Amino acid sequence: MSKQFSVELDELSAMAYVTFSDGPVAKTIAINDDLNIDLDVHGNVLGIEYLNLHAELPEDRLITEFKMDAELVHKLNRGMAA
Repeated sequence: MSKQFSVELDELSAMAYVTFSDGPVAKTIAINDDLNIDLDVHGNVLGIEYLNLHAELPEDRLITEFKMDAELVHKLNRGMAA
């Protein structure tokens, strides 16, 4: 997975979508009440939907279960929770 991403932010509703890669979403997984993960057919993370900008990413789970880059996950956690 690339370490590049883009963010669509809706400050009014305190929501955001982080896109890592383009492509059709094959499956959406609710990580918790505040976060959804979109996966492609191969299980790669296409994006993360923040239903609450102050949500903290479950770093260990994203790194181990979804094979996300640890540095990227840490960066997102610091940036979104700020």
